Amino acid sequence: MRKLKFIGLGVVAAGCSAWLLATIELRVDAADNTGVMTGVVTSAKGPEAGVWVIGETDDLQTKFRKIVVTNDQGKFLLPELPKTASYKVWVRGYGLADSKPVIAKPDQDLKLAALLAKDAREAAQVYPANSWASLLEPPKPSEFPGTGPTGNGINRAGYVIHSAVHRARSDIECVMHTHTAAGIAVSAQEDGLLPLSQHAMRFTNSIGYHDYEGLALELEEQVRLVRDLGQHKAMILRNHGLLTCGASIAEAFDLMYYLERACQTQVSAMGGDAKLRMPAAGVAEKTALQFKNLPYKAKKTEWKALTRMLDKTDASYKT
Repeated sequence: MRKLKFIGLGVVAAGCSAWLLATIELRVDAADNTGVMTGVVTSAKGPEAGVWVIGETDDLQTKFRKIVVTNDQGKFLLPELPKTASYKVWVRGYGLADSKPVIAKPDQDLKLAALLAKDAREAAQVYPANSWASLLEPPKPSEFPGTGPTGNGINRAGYVIHSAVHRARSDIECVMHTHTAAGIAVSAQEDGLLPLSQHAMRFTNSIGYHDYEGLALELEEQVRLVRDLGQHKAMILRNHGLLTCGASIAEAFDLMYYLERACQTQVSAMGGDAKLRMPAAGVAEKTALQFKNLPYKAKKTEWKALTRMLDKTDASYKT
């Protein structure tokens, strides 16, 4: 009986050893089946630091892509590339036009040429205009002669409002301003936005108010617009409409969506004969604080879904 047990243990040990060896061999094979691609990116200005090097292939079962950024010397390394595939490799970056792809295999050392964009318009073909424009200084007022037969077609009031926020708030990349029925209705109410809904309570102590001064055509009003917005990211323009801003288009849109829904709810609730139930001030403040402790995530799934919907209807916004 003891002999059989010994033999049995020997078989198990042998099996484990075989499994371990097979696992090691598989790992070695997996490592042997991948390689790296190295190189340097230069342009007419010399080595290009901080640009993307993109390698992709359709030779595998699914589309495969690797993206890395060049170092201060313009050098890069694309890691873990399956050796069975060939790759299209090109350069992309702010102020550049996409370079012509080169076909390469792992373990090659490449010399890639970055293609400087001829102008901002060409660069915006790669990066949408909002991304490219965010790197520029706001244009001077003299560059906006306004509408009319001799004008450039830019809305004067739009320029006065939006440029004021952009110039005063370095943390802001997008400003939205709307004239919806519900937004204008609440802007015309003496008490402004009331904490009648969870959407509205989100803005408790976090929204500014700007009194109406007529059409926003005078640059002098910018000082008061900035003052009334303060450090908030939402503001009601009295007898006018709504304004939100954010560190991205997605954040500004998110705030505008919920501010608009809050206004719609308020108008609907006040339109009936039922007595309104107003939550305690402490509850509204608590709700606002809860929202603040849930910081906005730039890659929220709903924003991705919205842009996919837009892609299907009209993808021209990308250019």
